[in-house]
Amino acid sequence: MKKTFSLVFLSLCLGLSSAQVPIGLQIDSPQVVIFGTDTMCCGPRMMWIPSKYALFAGELVWPLDSIGRYSFSTGRSIAPGMLSGSFGQSLVSGDYAFATGASGAVGKYSFATGTSTAFGQQSTAMGISVAGGNTSFAAGVSSAQGLASSALCNAVAVGESSAAFNKAISGSYMSTAIGRFNVGGGSATEYVSTDPIFEVGIGANENNRRNAFTVRKDGFISLGNHLGYTKFALYESGASTYGMGVQAGQFRFNLGNPQARYAFFDQPGSGAAEIFTIYGNGTVAVKGTTVHSSDINRKERICPVSYADILDKLRSIPIREWQYIGQTERHVGPMAQDFYRAFGLGMDEKTIASIDADGIALAAIKALMDEVESLKIELQKVKEQLKEQ
Repeated sequence: MKKTFSLVFLSLCLGLSSAQVPIGLQIDSPQVVIFGTDTMCCGPRMMWIPSKYALFAGELVWPLDSIGRYSFSTGRSIAPGMLSGSFGQSLVSGDYAFATGASGAVGKYSFATGTSTAFGQQSTAMGISVAGGNTSFAAGVSSAQGLASSALCNAVAVGESSAAFNKAISGSYMSTAIGRFNVGGGSATEYVSTDPIFEVGIGANENNRRNAFTVRKDGFISLGNHLGYTKFALYESGASTYGMGVQAGQFRFNLGNPQARYAFFDQPGSGAAEIFTIYGNGTVAVKGTTVHSSDINRKERICPVSYADILDKLRSIPIREWQYIGQTERHVGPMAQDFYRAFGLGMDEKTIASIDADGIALAAIKALMDEVESLKIELQKVKEQLKEQ
């Protein structure tokens, strides 16, 4: 028995043809070592098929025409693809492909192990994964569907040239996603500026997706949300959360409470004092003085004003007592609309800059001082006339 087995492999090594070695040469019954064409369908076989330059060793469960040219198969596997190799209980239908375990290498130049399937050309699948896209890579219990995509662990990579890890999904072109149950989405084949390029998912399940961190392709960044209109955000869109963000050209703070305040302290820890506070109603408190830049070197288009004209305009502006809507504190002052209509100062008719109000008050005081001086002169003249009488 051992001598016959050695003779068979010696013949293979010497390159003897089927005419030189008897067809059906066997070690024992049933027939297990065959050179040429097998006349029996199934069962354990070790076969060299000269017409296909193929070698099979294992249990034959497939028709002989399913064996590819220049292929090598073992176990219960089959390699129909040309220049392919299969081990275990795998199927290799792609040319130049290779598979082990109970996997399938369907795509040309593909590779599969475990119970995975590599459909795409030049794709690789490992574990219980599926590599569907050409030149894709999948491992674990993942799925790489996009062209040149990669998926690991329990992830899904849909976008072309995308990568997904853990339990995330990379839906957009050239994107990367990690974590679990991220929001995903976007075009899988085109570079769209509003699509995500990087996501960290913290969702609970398929129906409750959520991002901890998102970077869009146009540079928009958000932490704790995925707001499409926010340049940089550290807060959610809901009223119960808080944080800060850049949105529509504004740097926004959200404390989730209309009665909350924004406070700046002079030092960390206990004993710190509030040096600047913005209350929820808009009131601003400063520990110290507020200073406006008034350096002449920072000004332009400087021109004189008529103190008398300013005083006349000021006389036309009503000064009233009032309070802001929703507040109880009382104040005295003009309405911004009246002030802007009279002087045209400031950026709009809804605000009054304190530096403008101070300037108008100083000009009016100087006008009154001029009037007082004029009255003093007239009074002095009257006194002199009375002395001469």
